[in-house]
Amino acid sequence: MSNVLEQDILDALNTVVDPNTGKTVVELDYVKRVGVDDKRRVECELEIPGTAASMRSQYKMLLEQAIGEVEWIESVEVFVSIQRDATMHKNLGGLSKVGAIIAVSSCKGGVGKSSVAVNLAFALQQSGARVGLFDADVYGPSLPTMVHVEDAPVIRGDMVQPLMFEGVRMMSFGFVPNENGVGGAAVMRGAMVTQVISQLLTGTNWGAIDYLVLDMPPGTGDIQLTLGQLLPISAAIIVTTPQELSFVDVEKGIEMFDKLKVPTISVVENMAYFVCDGCDKKHYIFGGSADRKDGRSAVTRKLVEQFGFDLTYELPILPALANAGDSGVPLVVREPKGSVADLFRTMAADTVKVVNILRDQEVALPVLQQDGEDVILKTDGVETLRLKSKDLRLQCRCANCVDEFTGKTLVKAGGVSDDVRIMESRPVGRYAIHVGWSDGHISLFPIGKLSIKS
Repeated sequence: MSNVLEQDILDALNTVVDPNTGKTVVELDYVKRVGVDDKRRVECELEIPGTAASMRSQYKMLLEQAIGEVEWIESVEVFVSIQRDATMHKNLGGLSKVGAIIAVSSCKGGVGKSSVAVNLAFALQQSGARVGLFDADVYGPSLPTMVHVEDAPVIRGDMVQPLMFEGVRMMSFGFVPNENGVGGAAVMRGAMVTQVISQLLTGTNWGAIDYLVLDMPPGTGDIQLTLGQLLPISAAIIVTTPQELSFVDVEKGIEMFDKLKVPTISVVENMAYFVCDGCDKKHYIFGGSADRKDGRSAVTRKLVEQFGFDLTYELPILPALANAGDSGVPLVVREPKGSVADLFRTMAADTVKVVNILRDQEVALPVLQQDGEDVILKTDGVETLRLKSKDLRLQCRCANCVDEFTGKTLVKAGGVSDDVRIMESRPVGRYAIHVGWSDGHISLFPIGKLSIKS
C-alpha cells in the first residue's frame, strides 16, 4: 500500500473519537492493521480494551462510515477484537505479540499434515501477512527437511531467535543442535516432550506476527491436549485422506478440539486423486468420482453434515509436492504459478477470513435453552427456533446415532425418553452448539443445520 493511500485511510480514522477519552482511535493505537488490495478494497482491524467491549458494534459502524467517505475506496470490511488479557498470557513469553495461532492437525501420521502446514504458512506470507511456523513434532520433526536453512538458532538474551526463510519465521526441535552439533528427533518420555515443546514455543522470539501456523504432532494424546490447553489457539485445520475409515480419525480430532474450545474451520483431503499423463481426468483412488458430490467425498460430506463447517479442500497425489518438500523449498515458493499453489493461496485467504470473523466478537452467538418440554434457539435474544426436546435429541448426527458408513439412523424414537432435557449448552467456536443431555448423551449441532424435522 502506498504512503498516500495509507495516509488517506489514517486521516479518515483520525476522525473517529473514543467517547471515554476524547482521543481518536489512531491516537489510542487501537488500529492494528489496514490493508488495501489492487482493487482498492480495504480491510481494517481494530483492537479495543475490554472496558470498551460493549461499544464493539458502534466502533465497527463508525469505522466503516469514516473509511467509506474516502472517494477512491471500493469496499470496506472492519474487524473489531478485544485486547487479550495480559495476566492470562503472562506465561506465553515470545508468543505475546502473536495475533492468531492456527493449528494444523491429523489423527494419524503419513497423511501429509506437515506439507499442508508448511505450504499454508508460506501462502499466508505471500498474501502480505507476517507469519511464523512452528514444528511441534519432537519425535519426527519434518520442518528441517521441508524447509532447508543453513543456520542454527541463536540465543539472544534469554530468547531463541527464529530462523528465516522467504520471510517466514520458523522453529523446530530438529533445528536445535544436540551435543554432537546436529539436530534431529528426540528420544524422551512424554512428560519431558511437553515441557520441551512449551519451552521452545514460548522461548522463541516470534515478535509481532499476524499468524503462527502450528504443525501439531499426529494423534490426540497428552502432547496435543497440553498444547491446546497451553496456547490460545484461534482455529484448527484437520488433514486426512478420503477413505471411509478416515472418518473415525477426523471425528476424534474435531472432538478433541471441541473439548479445548477450539473451532475446527476446515478439512483437507490429501492424496484425493491423481491426473495421469495421458489425460486431464481426475482419478479417485479412495472411492470413485460417482461417490463425490459438490466436489466432496462421502467422508467429507458426512463431516460437513455432522459438524457444520463449509471449508473443504482436496489435494492431488502430485510428485512435485513431494519433491518440493524433499528439496527443502515449499511448493508455493518453488512453483508459485502452479494449480496446487493457487489452492494453498485460496486456503490461506479462506483461513484469514474465518479467523477474522472468529475474532470479531460483534457477531452474536445463538443460545439453546430449555423451556418446559421445548427447546428454544435464541439469537440476539430473539427466539428463532422452537421444538420438542426429544425431537432435537433425535436430530443428533454423532457416530452413535447415525451409521458413519451408510448414513442410516441408529436411534429410534422409542429409544429416547419423552422427558429428555438439556443439562448443558455452550457454543463451539461459531459453527456449532455442544449439548449435554439428561440421559448422559452428548451432541454437537451445527448452527446452520438446526431445524424442525417432521
